[in-house]
Amino acid sequence: MENADNHLITDKISINRDSVELSPPLVLDSNFYYRSCDDALGCGFLNSFRDTVIPIGKYMASYTDTFKNFTIVFTQDYDWIGIDKNKLFDIFIFEQGPDYVEEDLFRIVIEDKIGYANEQGEIIIDPIYACAVPFKKEVAKVSLNCTKVQNDPEHWSWESDEWFYIYKEGNVVDGIVE
Repeated sequence: MENADNHLITDKISINRDSVELSPPLVLDSNFYYRSCDDALGCGFLNSFRDTVIPIGKYMASYTDTFKNFTIVFTQDYDWIGIDKNKLFDIFIFEQGPDYVEEDLFRIVIEDKIGYANEQGEIIIDPIYACAVPFKKEVAKVSLNCTKVQNDPEHWSWESDEWFYIYKEGNVVDGIVE
């Protein structure tokens, strides 16, 4: 939709067709953040009033262009982390990027232990596992003790004699043990 000033208006941005500039969203919220990037410096975030919340250049990239409570960013140290405005946790790396969301949860890492968080950045299952597989059909395979085995230069797997399954709440599934 365009208004009389030749602006294209959406629910997130207004683009002036003559100068192509971002404008605040129609509903102003100082706790809603927009990615702002510079090719040479990296990315940061501004709030709806264009106040700098996270300085441009703090992160190399962002997984999303906006966030309110949580987003995933790529640090200058080449790590994927979850932030609210501050670091919450490391994101488990899978296939050279942040872990995929499976059944509303993804894997996180704190102090070399794996747990699970939701898309709002809330830790749902505390990081206590040495290895943990994504959820499938409401359960995930985990172990408190495992070894990482390099299968070839690009691929690895986990080995454990102590695998068990958990539900999304973290409770152990009775009767399924590998």
